[in-house]
Amino acid sequence: MQFISHFKLTWLTGLLLVAGCGDIGTWSDSRQVMLYPVSGIVTLDGQPVEGAQVIFQPAGESQQNLLGTGETDASGRFSLVTVQAGEGAVAGTHNVSVSKRVVTGVNTDADVDLEIFVPSVTEENQLPEIYNAFETSGLTFDVSDQQATEISIALETQTP
Repeated sequence: MQFISHFKLTWLTGLLLVAGCGDIGTWSDSRQVMLYPVSGIVTLDGQPVEGAQVIFQPAGESQQNLLGTGETDASGRFSLVTVQAGEGAVAGTHNVSVSKRVVTGVNTDADVDLEIFVPSVTEENQLPEIYNAFETSGLTFDVSDQQATEISIALETQTP
């Protein structure tokens, strides 16, 4: 009788542990990976940046195509979505780039006979260029598989 009670207790404990696993992450059938919530804020010289594109690239070579992307709102806040997978990012270390591109001109003059004409656009990055590339930004962050990841990305006009 005591064996049965011990067995039930062990089974119940195991069930609770399994039920508690994965509460934080979401399985992506399309990409066959677990995604974990990532949100944060981007500031430039202490002020929130609206309209910035934040890109997280896993540092491991096998997952570099699993980019997490987000755009900041008026208060500088963002949440990541992984391309063709869903909300969140894969766990682990990520290299990060941040840019804010605005269209400064559109050239609609064309001397081309095409059925579909796409005008050329000129853009300007309104953040320091150093943050525009993974290789130069110096920004790396860890995405947790244990809890939601909240990140503060503090950019500076005068880069080191």
